Amino acid sequence: MKNKILHRMPHKVLNLAMVLLSLSTFPAWATTVRMHTTLGDIDVQLMDDGAPLTVANFLNYVESGVYANSFIHRSVPGFIIQGGGYSWNSTSSGVDSVPANAPVANEFSASRSNLRGTIAMAKLGGDPNSASSQWFFNLADNSSNLDNQNGGFTVFGEVTGNGMQVVDAIAALPIRSAGGALGSLPLASVPTSVVTEQNLVIITDVEVLPEPVAGASVSVVEFYNANLDHYFITADAGEAAGIDNGSAGPGWSRTGNSFKSGGSVSVCRFYGSQSPGPNSHFYTADTGECDGLKQQQASTPDTEKRWNFESLDFASTPLSNGACPGGTTPVYRAYNNGFARGVDSNHRLTSSLAAINEVVARGWSDEGAVMCAPL
Repeated sequence: MKNKILHRMPHKVLNLAMVLLSLSTFPAWATTVRMHTTLGDIDVQLMDDGAPLTVANFLNYVESGVYANSFIHRSVPGFIIQGGGYSWNSTSSGVDSVPANAPVANEFSASRSNLRGTIAMAKLGGDPNSASSQWFFNLADNSSNLDNQNGGFTVFGEVTGNGMQVVDAIAALPIRSAGGALGSLPLASVPTSVVTEQNLVIITDVEVLPEPVAGASVSVVEFYNANLDHYFITADAGEAAGIDNGSAGPGWSRTGNSFKSGGSVSVCRFYGSQSPGPNSHFYTADTGECDGLKQQQASTPDTEKRWNFESLDFASTPLSNGACPGGTTPVYRAYNNGFARGVDSNHRLTSSLAAINEVVARGWSDEGAVMCAPL
């Protein structure tokens, strides 16, 4: 039922011609999987400790290869996109059900809420313990709905990096009814007659990413927009290339400042909104601050200003007794006092103390060192 209950569709072979803030604290290196889709890659950090049975169940499907050549079979705008139930059979040019294993016990917890950017298990109505192969991405804060029916829907992971841009792109596709379980099918292109593989959002493969090698890191790159007087950072090379090519709008350019990703904790990335704002990002390596902002998001209507959790963007090391441990360098944060000034809040995060001093001289507040980056 749209926006009321998320059903796992009964498994059967179909003829296609007829036819997103969890509140959890993540371990230092949680299992991460990458979904390769025809619209781009989606990285998902799994909640191994919070939902161990559900994660093990999902990984069994991943490692068996049954998600390869499956497709997103359900899209409900502003609510969810759903997959894991059906695959395209190139031999028969039709649809097969993903073979289902025994259902997994429900592991819903209010500490892992159905917030935007989370992935949760779909299941049959009226049976809390019926989840098997199907899952969905939350496109919005669905906690008031999905946390409170059918025993709660088990959140077992969170989209990281640039993944929600791909999820949102899928959610923006036209939807057609292809009959039965495919009544809300998102289409990458609208067919003139029957639906074929080229019309579907195919998941070509799902792979488990290797644990980061000790000492290995990527660069967190800083951008500045003079028109907005806003700074932005990203560790995603694809996102950075997109900004270079104008995908974030005019006026953005690299400052030349960067620092390395790497450390024992994942940095939470939040975004406000274009309206009511703030039209800006915020980053924190403080798990308490991250969880507090997620709780605030869950209790604040989206018609009011709030920070919305986007992803776990890069890795860092927390300060110890106010200082960075050996082998690391401080990363400083400054705030533009946007709330008091009546403009969008913006923060600058950089390992360059000179860069912080420059904006402080322009009236920004120096918030000091907030995390540590590898040397």
